[in-house]
Amino acid sequence: MSDERGGPPEITGLSPSEGVPGTLITIRGKNLGIDQNDVVMLQICGQDSLHTMKWISSSKILARVGNVSNRGEGDVRMMTRSGGRAGHIMKFRVFIKQVQPLEESAVWVDETKTVPGRETIRNVTLVTEEIDALGLRPTKKMDQGLLERQFGTATSGNLRMENFDPKFYLLENYFDATLDQLREGITNLEKAKVDQEKKSEEMHRAHLYSLINCVSTLATLHQQLEEHKGEMAVTKIIGDKVSQAREKAESVFKDVLARKDTADATRNALSVLTRFKFIFFLPKQIDENMAKGEYATILNDYQRAKALFKGTEVALFKEVMEAVDDKMLRLRDQLRRRLIDCPTSFEEQSKLIKYLKILDPSSDPAWDCITSYHCWLENCLFELQDDHCKRAVEESKHAERFELTDSSSRRLFVSQLSDFLLAKLQVFWKLANSYNIQDEHYRQRQEDINQMLTLTINLSSWLLLNALVPKTLTQEVRAQYSEQFAQWPPIPTGETKTLMVFSLKTLRKLICSLLDMQLSQQHVQPLIELCHTVRLSSISHSIVATIQLVFQLHTKENWSLEYLEKGATKTMLPDLYENEISECVSNIREELSSSGFSGDIDMFAGEQSRETLVDLAVSLVYSIKKSMDELLNLRKGADGQVTPKRLLISICNLEYILGHSLKRIAHRLREASFKYTDVVYESRSKVVAYRGHLVEVYLSLRHSAVMPIVTSATYAMVPEEDVSDWAKELLMSVVLAQSELAVNAPQLSSECIRALVGTSMQGVLTHLAQSPPRGETACAQCVIDLSAIEGALNPFLSLDTKTLLNAYRAEMVPVLDQEKLVRCISTMRSNMRVAMESLEAAGVEMSGENTDESDV
Repeated sequence: MSDERGGPPEITGLSPSEGVPGTLITIRGKNLGIDQNDVVMLQICGQDSLHTMKWISSSKILARVGNVSNRGEGDVRMMTRSGGRAGHIMKFRVFIKQVQPLEESAVWVDETKTVPGRETIRNVTLVTEEIDALGLRPTKKMDQGLLERQFGTATSGNLRMENFDPKFYLLENYFDATLDQLREGITNLEKAKVDQEKKSEEMHRAHLYSLINCVSTLATLHQQLEEHKGEMAVTKIIGDKVSQAREKAESVFKDVLARKDTADATRNALSVLTRFKFIFFLPKQIDENMAKGEYATILNDYQRAKALFKGTEVALFKEVMEAVDDKMLRLRDQLRRRLIDCPTSFEEQSKLIKYLKILDPSSDPAWDCITSYHCWLENCLFELQDDHCKRAVEESKHAERFELTDSSSRRLFVSQLSDFLLAKLQVFWKLANSYNIQDEHYRQRQEDINQMLTLTINLSSWLLLNALVPKTLTQEVRAQYSEQFAQWPPIPTGETKTLMVFSLKTLRKLICSLLDMQLSQQHVQPLIELCHTVRLSSISHSIVATIQLVFQLHTKENWSLEYLEKGATKTMLPDLYENEISECVSNIREELSSSGFSGDIDMFAGEQSRETLVDLAVSLVYSIKKSMDELLNLRKGADGQVTPKRLLISICNLEYILGHSLKRIAHRLREASFKYTDVVYESRSKVVAYRGHLVEVYLSLRHSAVMPIVTSATYAMVPEEDVSDWAKELLMSVVLAQSELAVNAPQLSSECIRALVGTSMQGVLTHLAQSPPRGETACAQCVIDLSAIEGALNPFLSLDTKTLLNAYRAEMVPVLDQEKLVRCISTMRSNMRVAMESLEAAGVEMSGENTDESDV
C-alpha cells in the first residue's frame, strides 16, 4: 500500500485564487488522493468544503468556497488517508460584494455598512490575523480537527465568536506551553487591561471639549422646549419627519424582512441540498456505476450512506434511502445472475462473491457459484460433444461422396475438450479451495465438492469413450446417458491408429496438468482408466491391422529360393513377416510404456488386459498360418491342388521363422516393455504343430503317389532273373522325393524320406498281407522284391519296420533260391545304377549326420 500512496498531498495552484463565497475553484497539485473516498479533510478559509468536493484525479480536485464571514486571505488545507496532511498550504482571498441600500439581495445584508457617510468604515481593512491575548507567540498550534473530535464544536477558541471559551483557546494555542509561560501570559493580560483603561481615559480627555459642547447644546434645547411647552415648530416638524421616517422604515423593514425570510428558506434548502447532495444523487450514481460495472464504488457509497442516515427520522431521507435500498436489491439480483448464469474468471467470481456477501451476509454465494458452475460445466461438455458430432457426420458424408478418410472432428473434439476441462477445472478447483464456512455443514460441503469434481471428470471420460471406443462403455452408463450421448459415425479404418495415438498424447498431457494443479490421483482416476482403455484399444487395433497385413503376404510370395548356411532354404516371406511384426511392435511401443505421468497404469497389471495383450501377441505370431493356408490353398473350400514343391518351401519358411524370426520378435517385444514374452515365445508350439501338419500334408501327397504302385504289386506274372516292376517304381518314387527334397528343402531330407519310406513299407506289408502271393515261384519273387527294397532303402528303414519285414519274409525264405536272389538284385542295381547311387549317397549322408537336422 505504501508503494501506491506516493507521499503527502501537495497543492501547487488554485484557479481562481480569489472570489466570493460559493465560488467553484479548481485545486491542482500532486498526490491529491487515489479516489473520492481517500480525501478525509478539505478546508477553504477555515470552512469545511469536503461535502462539495468532486475528485477528478490525483492531480485535480473541484470544490466550492463555503459561507466565509471574514474577508481577506485564508488557508486551503487538505488531508488524505493514503498520504496524510498536506505540507504546503496555499492562500485563497475572499471578498464580499458591497450591496447598495435599495438593491435586492438573496442574502442578509449588514445595513450598518450601507448608511451614507460611513464609507470610511467600509474601507477599513479587515485584519485576519488573530490577536494573541496572552502576548505570547507559540510556535505550534494543535490541530483544529483533533480538538473538534475530542471536545466537540460547542465552544470555540476564536476571540470574535460568541461561543468563545478560554479553555478551548488555551488548548488550541498553548497546549505545549510551560507554567512559567502561562504566568507570563497572565502578567501580559493585566498590563493590557491597564493600558486599555489608560487609552479610554485619554480618549475621553482628548474629546472633552466636544462632549461639553454636546451637553450645553442639549441643555439649551431642553430649556427652549420647556419654555414653549412643545410648540416649537422645529420640533414639531422634526417629530412629523421622525414619524414618517418610522412608518417608512417599518414598511421597508417588513418588506426586507419578508425577503430575508424567503432568502433564509432558500439558503437553508440550498444548504441542505449542498450538504447532503451525496444522498440525493446516490440513486443516479448507482445506475451509472451499475452500467459501468463499478460495483465496489456502489458498495462503498451505500455503506457510507447507511452510516450517515441509519435510523434517520427525516421523511425526505427515508424516501431516498428506500429508493437506494430498492436499487441495491436489484444490484444483488444482477450480481447473483452474473455469478450463476455467466461464469467468468476466478478473479471476477471472487469479487462477485465478496460483493454478494456484503449485500446479504446470511447468504452463501460461494456455494451457489460452485453448484451452478458444476451444472454449467456439464452442459458445456454436452454442447461441445453435439457440435463436433454434427461436424463428424458431415465429414463422413463428404468422405463417402469423394472416397476420403478423415477424423479431424474427433481429434478436434478430444483437443478442445481437454483444453476446456483443464481451464475450467482449474477455476472450479480454486473455488473449492477458497470455499470455507464456519459451521457444521463444512465437511459435508467438501464431500459434495469432491463428488462434483469426480462426476465432471467421469462425464468427460465417458464422452471421450463414446467418441473413440464406444464398445467399452458399460451398460449402466449407456442407460443413464442414452439420450445425451451422441451417435458418432464409424471411425475410418485408416484413421483409427492416428486418432488413438493423438488421443493418448492429449490425455496424458491433460492428466499431468491436472496433477500439477494439486488434484489427487483419485480425482483423475477416470481419466487414467480412459487412458488405459485408449492404450489397449490402440494396441489391439495395431495388432489386428498387422494380422491382416501378414495375411496379405501370400500375394507377395515369389517362390524364389534363397540358400542359407547348413543347406537351409527360404524365400522372402519370413523377412516380410518379421518386418511387419517389428513395425507393429514399434508402433505400440508408446502405448505399452507406462511413463506418461505419475501413477500411469501398467498394461499388464490387470488380469483381463494382460490376457488380452498376450492373446493378441500370440495371434500375431500365429498369423502366418492364415497366410500360408491361403498361399497353399489349404483353407476350407479352396479350389486347386497344392504342389509338393510349395509345401516344402513353406515348411522351410516356417523352419526359418521358428529358428530365427521368433527369437528376434521376442527380443523386440521385451525392448518395447512387453511383458510375458516367454509366454508369447512358447506359443511357437502352435507354429511347430502347424509345421508338422504341413509335413504330414507333404507326406500324404507323396504317399498318395506311392500307394498306386504298392497296390499294383501282384504276382500273376513273375519276371525272369529280375526284380518286379512295382518294386523298381517304388524305389524310383523314393528317389524322386529325395531329389525334390535335396533341391527345395535339404534340411528336411532325412525326416521326410524316413517317414515316406516307413509309410510306404507299411503300405506294402499291409497290401501283401491282404493279397499274399500264390505258389512257390510267386513267394520266391516276393522275397526277392522285398530284399531288393530293403537293401536299397536300408538307411531309411526304422528298426520296427525291419522287424515287421523280416517277420513277414521268414515264412517264405525256405522256397527262396539264394543264387537267383543275388542275380536279380545285381540285375536291378545294374539297370538302376544312378538311382541306387543316389540312395546310397543319401544313406551315407544320413548315417554320418544327425538324424534330425531341422531347427525345430
